[in-house]
Amino acid sequence: MRYSNSQEYRDPFYIYTAFIDVPFEDIPLEGIFTYNGTVYVKKSTRTAFLQEIPSRWFYFSKYDIASKYVSRKPNVSKIS
Repeated sequence: MRYSNSQEYRDPFYIYTAFIDVPFEDIPLEGIFTYNGTVYVKKSTRTAFLQEIPSRWFYFSKYDIASKYVSRKPNVSKIS
């Protein structure tokens, strides 16, 4: 796909992204996380749904270890 100069192409993976392991209770509501290789979205203190199939809900313990999605923009002021 080609983009003209007037269109801005935004690649969501251009921003630094990573997953860090945290207890389920530390994931914010609407936060994206992985558990056993599957991507979920947290909806409450105990539930989450599959990102690809929002009608499939699952219960989690607050102590289950999940991998939380984090993203950070690079600090361009420190790049010389």
